[in-house]
Amino acid sequence: GVFNATSWNVDYSKSLDLRGLWNLASDNNPWTPPADVFLDSVDGNLLHHKYMLIDCDKWDSNPIVVTGSFNWSASAEEGNDENLILIHSKYFADLFLQEFFARYHEAGGTAEYSIDTKLEQINIFVRREKGNVVINYSIDNALLSSVEIDFNEEKVFASPSLSGKFVHKNNKAGKYNIFALRRSGVREHLGQFYIDGYENVLSVISENNLWTKKSIYKARVSGEGIVNISIFNALGEAVENSVLDLSKGNIYSPKNDIAGGIYYVQFNDQYGNKLTEKVLRVK
Repeated sequence: GVFNATSWNVDYSKSLDLRGLWNLASDNNPWTPPADVFLDSVDGNLLHHKYMLIDCDKWDSNPIVVTGSFNWSASAEEGNDENLILIHSKYFADLFLQEFFARYHEAGGTAEYSIDTKLEQINIFVRREKGNVVINYSIDNALLSSVEIDFNEEKVFASPSLSGKFVHKNNKAGKYNIFALRRSGVREHLGQFYIDGYENVLSVISENNLWTKKSIYKARVSGEGIVNISIFNALGEAVENSVLDLSKGNIYSPKNDIAGGIYYVQFNDQYGNKLTEKVLRVK
């Protein structure tokens, strides 16, 4: 943790407890062993963060951000008019985690962290069979409660089961999107597929469309042969071009570091099928 200088040694501060120090002026509870806490090293501005993160580094959890004006004090609890919001979102939790570790390392902390990604736990296969599109899916995540599938932005399937098969009577070309509902109610996009009028399928499964220092954007691509991949900025300018040879591997991640902002990752296969993923790059 990180404490502002004005709260580092005062009687009511929990920094004394966390550092394992007795305070004779108050009835405190020193930790044994002490926690990994530091004094904010930046002069000038007051460190005024007010948030709590719960299970923010685990893919198969329900990451929660607790934030607002609430000061985590008796006056906030008993006297003041405060606001406190709970955000069930792994994307917001990741952003807050980046900010926490930036301040922690700035103050002298040395512990590292990682974002637990489980791209391999999403398995979805699509094929065309006698005028039907057959989708087999299996998702290993206890925090998800159901699956939904759209075709050309129209819902065509919903199931409470996280594994199964959907047979869609459809001989048209188009795009399928697959979603899962978290138990918190959040609708999470898992992947998309383009299937043409023949049997050619291009699929992109992306675990996290938030690209940060510790959780780089990553996608599993399925299809045939060579897939050309381009990253475009909001002005439509290509900032990176690469080629993924699916005979050698099917995991794609950007090769270069780019500025923060909104980007569009475009996947083009050898049959002219195309899919685009929207990605937020946070520096």
